[in-house]
Amino acid sequence: GIVPINASNERQALEEFKRRLQACLDEMPTTVHDDEAALATSRDSPGGNGTNTAPLDERLEAALIYRITRKRILLEQLEYAEAITQELNSLTALLGPIPMATRAKAAGSGAAPVSKPDELLDYDEMEEAIQGPVS
Repeated sequence: GIVPINASNERQALEEFKRRLQACLDEMPTTVHDDEAALATSRDSPGGNGTNTAPLDERLEAALIYRITRKRILLEQLEYAEAITQELNSLTALLGPIPMATRAKAAGSGAAPVSKPDELLDYDEMEEAIQGPVS
């Protein structure tokens, strides 16, 4: 069946998303910092930074840039997911559980009943529960 949208489900989805992003990063044999250092060393070559590393050919350099870009995207998405998790936690802490009277009123108005304390009504449902039907 369809799982209702609520704070707990959103939190679980965000945690799963972050876990999968991190797993993708962990599967890669190098870090973004390793790749950036290799690119910088290659661009400073020959012998740049005290190494005897030869410059990468254009194809290998393009592949390295692509790999760096993919890792940066994953890292950025991980940061966004963490920020959203923090916002969700702040929002649920601020709103707290929806009072039983509000839930009952929302259920009587045709809005979906809220069965757990951390479930949130959407804006229109909350307005309807508090003020009556929204025009």
